[in-house]
Amino acid sequence: MSRGGVEGFRGDRLHRARQRRALSCAELAVAVDSNPNSISRLERGEQKPPPALLRRLAEALGVKPTYLAPLPAKPTLRHIRERAGLTGSEIARALGVTPGTVSSTERGVTHPRDAPAWARAYDVDLTTFVAAWTHARTATARRVKGP
Repeated sequence: MSRGGVEGFRGDRLHRARQRRALSCAELAVAVDSNPNSISRLERGEQKPPPALLRRLAEALGVKPTYLAPLPAKPTLRHIRERAGLTGSEIARALGVTPGTVSSTERGVTHPRDAPAWARAYDVDLTTFVAAWTHARTATARRVKGP
């Protein structure tokens, strides 16, 4: 997870979805096991939700997590995992690897040994998984080499 929550989160969309459901901040907070002040800060863009809260918000509002936090044009595995409301530790447990292995794989540093199993853990097809891993690997290589 990126520090401070899911990057790309759109507070304005949370506000619209909450209003469409005719919920107050307090009602939504109860539904997602949060507090009204946190919901208000999320809507104002002062904070971003962690992946699990993003998932609960989307479920409570009847929208997809990607409505509240749209995927970038070339998503990485971390982007996909966060939108699914999963932590690196949860992916690690599902795959029987360490959280560090998940982190290095998401950055494109480590090549996954069983890509189909990894794709299942991220709940995406193999093509999407490989494209996201490749994008992360390319971005990491650019950062290492410099502009």
